[in-house]
Amino acid sequence: MPEKNNLETIYLEITNRCNLRCSTCPRSFFHDTKQTKDMSFEGVRSILEQVPRGLRVVLHGLGEPLLHPQIAEIVALVKSYQHFVLFNTNSIGLNRMMAIALIEAGLDELRISVQASDLQTYRKTQSLERVSVALRNIAVLIMERQRCGKDNPKLSFWMMALRGHINLLPDLVLLAAKIGVPEVYLQRLVFFGQGSAVKDESIYRKSDQDTMEALQKADRTAVKLNIRLWGAGNEKPLPISSKNTADKIVTLSNRPWSACYRPFKVAYIMANGNLLPCCIAPFSAGPDSNKFILGNIFQEAFDDIWNGRLYAEFRQAFQADLPWECCRHCGLEWSL
Repeated sequence: MPEKNNLETIYLEITNRCNLRCSTCPRSFFHDTKQTKDMSFEGVRSILEQVPRGLRVVLHGLGEPLLHPQIAEIVALVKSYQHFVLFNTNSIGLNRMMAIALIEAGLDELRISVQASDLQTYRKTQSLERVSVALRNIAVLIMERQRCGKDNPKLSFWMMALRGHINLLPDLVLLAAKIGVPEVYLQRLVFFGQGSAVKDESIYRKSDQDTMEALQKADRTAVKLNIRLWGAGNEKPLPISSKNTADKIVTLSNRPWSACYRPFKVAYIMANGNLLPCCIAPFSAGPDSNKFILGNIFQEAFDDIWNGRLYAEFRQAFQADLPWECCRHCGLEWSL
């Protein structure tokens, strides 16, 4: 049975509050707004005391981390345990004071989720001043990082791979080069049948001519401007429909989820302390994600959960032919 020293990454959902209602997020459809919660500073400390040092700690889940009133203090706390710390943000709350606080706290990496509306505005104007506050805030962070003489946090743009918006990917690459963001990621769509998170919007293994043209244009632009363009799993987005990818899918067709490492190396802890199988589970399971709770870190010791009965049952099912529903379509309908 896996032991604690197998652990490589912990997701800490330090808040489940958000200032947006994105059409691809289950929080917009299934989240009970009466159950909003911030994980306390001492709660974070209690978790860090139970796990090895030197992990990768991700401070997000279904909420916006910048809404946590102690986000900078939590980053500094995590760094004091010798962890690599990062989070995704819509950057709306990233004003100058927040940027300075995060830089000084030692944040290693910041991933910026970009909205299609911002890219549509940029396409029309080619002006950073006409793009939303969220993206202008990134320019402020870059300026403050330079002023402080720091290299961190490392920055990247993240765009959801929706069929209706894939034509905007080349514009995001252009915008990244203009602002000074060195990496662009095309993020998988995990669909759950609501909003834009529907199967018809997925381009995974279903690329048409328009999709391929957009990907090829984005790739050419990235090479020209020295921007690193990635898909899910640090793979180039272009092989979505390549022969090699198709061969790999055929090889895994009976058990497409089996290449995933998360059941053995990643812990996902919600703001209320519940552990879920991984960060994709709230998306893939939709309103049923509570069925897959593996324990609660504020009621049980981490070791007891990680090596306990429910985790054992989850891993045994994962290694057999019928995994839990939250894993069953991973690698088949959305990428690992």
